[in-house]
Amino acid sequence: FEIQIRPRSGLAARNSISVLNTPGTIDSDYRGEIKVILFNHGKNDFLINNKDSDYGQSLIKRGFNLFIERQILQFSDAKEIPIHFVGSISFYLKKELEQCLNAYGLKAGNVIRKPIDGLLQYHQKKLQHSYH
Repeated sequence: FEIQIRPRSGLAARNSISVLNTPGTIDSDYRGEIKVILFNHGKNDFLINNKDSDYGQSLIKRGFNLFIERQILQFSDAKEIPIHFVGSISFYLKKELEQCLNAYGLKAGNVIRKPIDGLLQYHQKKLQHSYH
């Protein structure tokens, strides 16, 4: 037997998304990680706009949990300090990110959308202190 990955036509048409390399075939003896290349042809953020579905929530939380386990928990002091995030994924999915961090006993620090936002705040504070 085999499994094939292909786009759902209605969902793909409504959201301007497609699955690349379709149909993707997964052989019956394959036991590795399955990755699907989802391409957004539109201007909307597909996952952000569909994050409240059960599948969207499980996908988001699985991704955050893998990131936490592989990237954050390797540091022995991770539970002692707030963890700061920069980027649109953490910014728009802040609630889900914080839930995942809390489950591991971790605390989110600043979550900003773009690196320039943090740089502007830093330099504005620096300028204010230099004038006093």
